[in-house]
Amino acid sequence: MLPGAQQTVVFSPSAAAAIGNTSVTAQATAGLLSHTITVVVTVMTQLPPTMTAHAPIRTRYLRTNSAYDPNSLEFAPPHFAAYDPAHRQFFVSNALLNEIDVFDATTESQIAAIAVPLAWGLDVAPTGDTLYVATLFGDIYTINTSTNSIIQRYPSASIGPQGYAPTEVFVLADGRLALLGGAGGLSVDGSASVVVWDPQTNSLDSGTPNPTEPFFPGTVCPNIQNIGAFAVSGDRTHVLAATIDSGGGVLPVCSYDPIAKKAAFSKYVSDTFVRQIIPSPDGSRFFLTSNLDGVLVFNVATVALIGQIPGPASDVSGVPGLPNAAGGAVMSLDGKTLYLVDQSFGSVAAFDTTSLTLRNWIPAFKISDTQDFLVIAAVDETGLILGPMGHGVGFIDAAVTTAATLAGPLAVTPSTGPESGGTQLQIANLYVTPANDPGTPLLYVGASAASNVEVSPSPNSNSATNQITATTPASVFPGPVDISAIFNNNAVAIAPEAFSYGPTILEVVPNAATAEGGTTGAVVGYGFGQNTTGLQVSVGGKNAPVTQLYPAAPYSPYPFPVETLLFTIPPGTAGSSVDLTVFTPTGITTSSGVFHYAAPVTNFPISANLQAGFYDAKRDLYFFSDTSKIQVLSRKSGWQTPISLPGTTSTSTLLAITESPDNSLLAVSDLHGQAIYVLNPDSPSSAQRFAVPSFANFTPIGPAGLAVTNTGKIYFDAVDLGGTGTPAFYKLDTLAGTFTSLGTLQSGGALDAASRVLLSSDGTRVYSEVEGEAFWLDTATDTVHSSISTASNSGGYSDLALSADGSTLVTNDDLTDSSLNAISVPAYIDWETWLPSPTYGQKLYSDGSVLVQPLTDGIDLISRNTGRLLYRVQLPITVAQVYDPVVPATNVGVYGIITAAGVSFVDLSALPISPSVRNPFSQEISQHTDPSHPNSMPLSYPHPHLLMRYDLSNPKALGAPPTSSSGHGFFFAQGMACIRGSPILCLFPTFPPSLHNHAPCSGAGLRLVSNQHRY
Repeated sequence: MLPGAQQTVVFSPSAAAAIGNTSVTAQATAGLLSHTITVVVTVMTQLPPTMTAHAPIRTRYLRTNSAYDPNSLEFAPPHFAAYDPAHRQFFVSNALLNEIDVFDATTESQIAAIAVPLAWGLDVAPTGDTLYVATLFGDIYTINTSTNSIIQRYPSASIGPQGYAPTEVFVLADGRLALLGGAGGLSVDGSASVVVWDPQTNSLDSGTPNPTEPFFPGTVCPNIQNIGAFAVSGDRTHVLAATIDSGGGVLPVCSYDPIAKKAAFSKYVSDTFVRQIIPSPDGSRFFLTSNLDGVLVFNVATVALIGQIPGPASDVSGVPGLPNAAGGAVMSLDGKTLYLVDQSFGSVAAFDTTSLTLRNWIPAFKISDTQDFLVIAAVDETGLILGPMGHGVGFIDAAVTTAATLAGPLAVTPSTGPESGGTQLQIANLYVTPANDPGTPLLYVGASAASNVEVSPSPNSNSATNQITATTPASVFPGPVDISAIFNNNAVAIAPEAFSYGPTILEVVPNAATAEGGTTGAVVGYGFGQNTTGLQVSVGGKNAPVTQLYPAAPYSPYPFPVETLLFTIPPGTAGSSVDLTVFTPTGITTSSGVFHYAAPVTNFPISANLQAGFYDAKRDLYFFSDTSKIQVLSRKSGWQTPISLPGTTSTSTLLAITESPDNSLLAVSDLHGQAIYVLNPDSPSSAQRFAVPSFANFTPIGPAGLAVTNTGKIYFDAVDLGGTGTPAFYKLDTLAGTFTSLGTLQSGGALDAASRVLLSSDGTRVYSEVEGEAFWLDTATDTVHSSISTASNSGGYSDLALSADGSTLVTNDDLTDSSLNAISVPAYIDWETWLPSPTYGQKLYSDGSVLVQPLTDGIDLISRNTGRLLYRVQLPITVAQVYDPVVPATNVGVYGIITAAGVSFVDLSALPISPSVRNPFSQEISQHTDPSHPNSMPLSYPHPHLLMRYDLSNPKALGAPPTSSSGHGFFFAQGMACIRGSPILCLFPTFPPSLHNHAPCSGAGLRLVSNQHRY
């Protein structure tokens, strides 16, 4: 062997080898040099499916159903991954699915998923027993690393004397926590503050407050504007920060000593954007990656610039550096090697941290995704490097080097074949550096080598694409496997889950329907083929005719050959859970008990323009607002005589309708008639009309959402019918006939017509949301309180719902407690958003445990505690696009649905709900509480730490027009796969014109808010 070269040694156990672990020792000798290494080898009777799906190397890709966005992920990447050496496991935030994914470093397989809503910044305590998590809500969680279970939750409202909402957290040597506040404006704008918090005393070291903004916290690094890079020193004695801007601030690099309460500052070599701080384990230095200056090395104590790895614009003659900016970085646990990702190509380089020179390149790979290369984030003691990548995580092996920089992604056809093997594969491989001839690769289909592998160059002489042909081996297990190519120079190319032995079901969604059947079902999976020939589906043993096959995801790039099969749901028995089977030319697969049947729908037709309704349990009647009258329905005897109202006109538009908690008063708003009506349901002729006065005697105001108390006080949202800028929240005293403006929020005009006002069952609190700002009012004092952590859609059109027990609300798609402290958010896998078209009318189960999200042709049931989809129920009706089409009925799970033809009742109570889903959120996660700390702030002082997040706008935005890019008619909106304020992929939807009646803003649904910026 030549010096520096590598050689692969392959060994296999004999048929008589003992099952279990054994040690293998290898010795290499060259002259007087001799090196020995011992590795542990596990001998099994048969590889499990999780190990047969990947090539037998440490470089691999695992799908987690997340979606990471390169526009944010490669610029000041958060600390979204952490390694736990005590238990040899990696933690990775999966904010899209409200969880932390846990991976075993030995098997490189996922071993757990910890439910943490909008998990983001991670840090393993130096004791190794606790993982600290900061969320995009601004809460902090602690996790037991031995059991991977939650120890405690610290809500953002309880952090510090006035609350603080961090998105990243690091543990200091003295047990205090260094916190980075939420970003302002766009996530790439950086944060305004870094603080140090003591969880034991709840004291907050926030430096010197800004005297011009008394409610804005200070920061321990006051010379820095828009903080992006954030870390603590390796010995955890200093807090490190740098601006995200190009030369932003006077001295844009900071090191803060939290014991001495003293900060030191420094500058860059030149004005350039900086990315990430990587501290050395000994605590003496930190490495700062940048756009143009490569990597700058600073002394932790003095912040003196002591070294540099040159970048593309550096003028360091004769010193090899990075050809492009670093899109991710991590340091080996011994501190000797710094690994950097070349942002332009995704190549990974290893640099000596003493000489600051290039050692070698590490075999990395690309996939077909928006975030197509690995953003390295954590490393173990063996050199296994992990990081997020597209819709999952990737592993690369730093113990292996390559002369070439990178091999491009693989495109594989066909995507399915029988378990017996013999399928002829055609593989296109874009090789980034064709000058380094990769030769014929070792090609793996899962963990088994393919046969008959041949490589031919592209017919286009200017193309770097190689054409590879191969034959699949037989497989022990059905299901999806990777296609992996290992080239002679150790370069690796991977197509994750690109081939399926037979069909694979990823998810049945919808997974429920009413018993009459006849609606459309869908199966998402692999291996269904490219057309419907030979495809069959059975549900509960009954034929379910296949109606359509979508052979790809509805947008590109997408890393997996996901297919969606549509079928007609057969009739079934209410309360039953049945099997679903897919038959294809290459195999058969069954999901047991996966499909559920609810009771048939009952219909009450009427010719009316119903907008909203409520159930009066005292009278066992349903009341609905019509254009100028109130319709009354009894489920026992049908429609009753409607209630006429005095003073309605041709312009009247009855909208919100509600009743007082004691059922003595009914109130309804007349938006364009500019009036509120109040009556006793037992004597409808008692109805009174209260004309809403114009603002400043000239601007017309129309009432929208409203709530009425037992004493006749009505709280309502006002819509500026002539424009914007008028006060938006009022109280009507029906006894005195007086109107009072409350709070300081302003109407956004006609967009606020969809606003809601809700009253708690005990009458003590009123909830509403205006222009994206959620708030609650104390009816005893009429004091208005804003939310510290809920999102803003900054423009109205949001739903609002309150559970009957008052424990839970949903506002701006945030699930909150009774004080509007955010606790969770709906979390859809992207393919769960491809077909449905949601609409208004969100509701909550009476105990708050389940969110009811109406669709135009169905209902989603979503767990409050996890945000995950429990059921998608397909309905044989079309939900009307009206103010509030869903009315909770007599029992849990029963709802009246307004349709164009009248009202239909849906009974979902037969769908099984796990007892764990019904647990209160406070029982699932213990909260740090201190009654001396406010849970909210007066509305006149918006909380400075309100998290900027990319908002879903509302789940109604999910229903977009059919996309043309994919060549089929999917209704999809990737906005439901969008996490606010995080480096998560946001593919924004187009708003349904019929629902929103306004043109989408730039990005089609980007709504951001901070104390300084509103977009």
